[in-house]
Amino acid sequence: MGRLLTALFLFAMLAGCGEDMESVNQVSKFRVLAVQADPPEIKPGEGTRLTVLWADPKGEGREVSFVWITCLGYLSASADLASSCEPFSMPQMKTAEEGGDVYLIPFTPPDALAKMLPGETRLEVTATVLGCAGGTLPSLDDLMDAKNAPALDEMCAGGESFTAFKTFVISDSDAPNTNPEIDKLYFDSKLLLPVEEDGVGVFKCTASDGCRSDIAVKLYFTEDSFQTYEKTTFGKTEVVDEANYVSWFVSGGEMGRDRSGTSEPPGPYEVKWLPPLDGGKYTLWAVAHDVRGGVSWKTYSVEARTAK
Repeated sequence: MGRLLTALFLFAMLAGCGEDMESVNQVSKFRVLAVQADPPEIKPGEGTRLTVLWADPKGEGREVSFVWITCLGYLSASADLASSCEPFSMPQMKTAEEGGDVYLIPFTPPDALAKMLPGETRLEVTATVLGCAGGTLPSLDDLMDAKNAPALDEMCAGGESFTAFKTFVISDSDAPNTNPEIDKLYFDSKLLLPVEEDGVGVFKCTASDGCRSDIAVKLYFTEDSFQTYEKTTFGKTEVVDEANYVSWFVSGGEMGRDRSGTSEPPGPYEVKWLPPLDGGKYTLWAVAHDVRGGVSWKTYSVEARTAK
């Protein structure tokens, strides 16, 4: 298990490197954009649901498969920590069509908090997910064979891959963290519905050089997305307001920034989108985060047309 987790971590690092690395917010190939635990903080004995936000803009319907592994503790680049990561749930491998981008943990050990070190108040559980688009993943037996862990370039033979990690929390808190939620998004000053509600935001380009005008995007969270929580620093505990932010991704054009924050909840969280010169129709992903691991997202369709 430790050998596999170390290999997956290294694989994730290598997947993000190289001369052809794209901008963080530009999605031109298979990518895992976020992983959500819902809820992100649970009591011992309760369960959670892990979901992957993934994109394959040039896949044209090719099969995407996922393998999941969860373990107690926080996984880092340290081989020692990875090797000591205690298996928490049996691995699962499925295609996206079979629901592989969702991993249900129906319950956790009732005595899970007994594994905490003295002075700790919460136990972290790390989920590792490897996605493989258009390729073949090793069998679970091969993945779990400590003596014959697959080589990095064989993790997704013949396809594209991406590895992501997600941590959720087990605690006895009476005010557990919840996922922030997106309320509304405005595209070029007009309310834009997400794709599941058939929303399409259209901007008509009028500049002489084509669609090279920045388009304003403004997003608002729901009012209840902002919690207060206790934070301990150097032995001093204080109640602080949760600071949320948005990560932006787009399948074409350029976003003005990778992340947006605000000093006035619930928003706006603002960014500008610069479409390609000839315009076109693209996908925009807005991923809402809080600083304690809460995540949610919505997907939008945006379009820039040259005015006639």
